[in-house]
Amino acid sequence: QYQIVESIEESGDSWIYKGFQPSMNRYVAFEVIKSQDPVKVSAFNQQNVILAQIQHANIMPILDSGSAEGLAYRVLPFIENGVLRDHLFEYYDSRKAAGLISGVAAGLEKIHAQGYVHGNLESGNIYLEAGGVPLLTDFGQPKSPNAPLTPYMSPEQTQGGVVDRRTDVYALGVLLYEMLT
Repeated sequence: QYQIVESIEESGDSWIYKGFQPSMNRYVAFEVIKSQDPVKVSAFNQQNVILAQIQHANIMPILDSGSAEGLAYRVLPFIENGVLRDHLFEYYDSRKAAGLISGVAAGLEKIHAQGYVHGNLESGNIYLEAGGVPLLTDFGQPKSPNAPLTPYMSPEQTQGGVVDRRTDVYALGVLLYEMLT
């Protein structure tokens, strides 16, 4: 049903590939988790369910998910522009940054209204559609206190405290600071 075209990125936990879906004549992106650990696979599949339930203009839609050759995957739209991390220099202007942050905040508001926390907001987890529309992804599984520290992690997140919507607000502030500087 899908053909892998090329490798896009490899992280500690997953591979991301550009793919093609011949039946729909479209390019897609695959995220394949490296682990076969039942706990990690279950968390990944739960995140897929959350992605499928939350529909919003600023949240990356999930097209499909499954397992092949013992590895769990999800299929997402292929976003040609890539992630915000690669376009930060375009958002030094405060008006342009405010427009993007407004879209990110709207996506976070929808996530919070559904009773979830992003918990992993950073410039590498925000894809940019044509025209600079932000799409949030990689949420629903907040980083644990044992995860490598990033500037986006709130103090309570790094110290094993309660992770709630305030964690996302903290990361949003760090993201805005990063964009403007």
